[in-house]
Amino acid sequence: MYSRLPNAVAELVANAYDADASEATVQIIGTKAGDQIIQVHDDGHGMNRRDLQEKYLRIGRNRRDDPAGSTDVSEGGRRLVSGKRVSAN
Repeated sequence: MYSRLPNAVAELVANAYDADASEATVQIIGTKAGDQIIQVHDDGHGMNRRDLQEKYLRIGRNRRDDPAGSTDVSEGGRRLVSGKRVSAN
């Protein structure tokens, strides 16, 4: 979905925010540019297998047009969602 790494990492952090995370960390593991791993960890509510199948893996899904109800707010209802790809509401 993203051709540039900073945009992909920003989306992962936005998804943490959308999952009502109170803390998120971005960690770069390794020193050699081509062999580095970037991990994003958060304490948000996460996604179960059904969420992955119905929300994340559904190509072209727009959560803001989801007929199941308003998905402009996070699952906990505390925040307006910001990520573009998916949230676990």
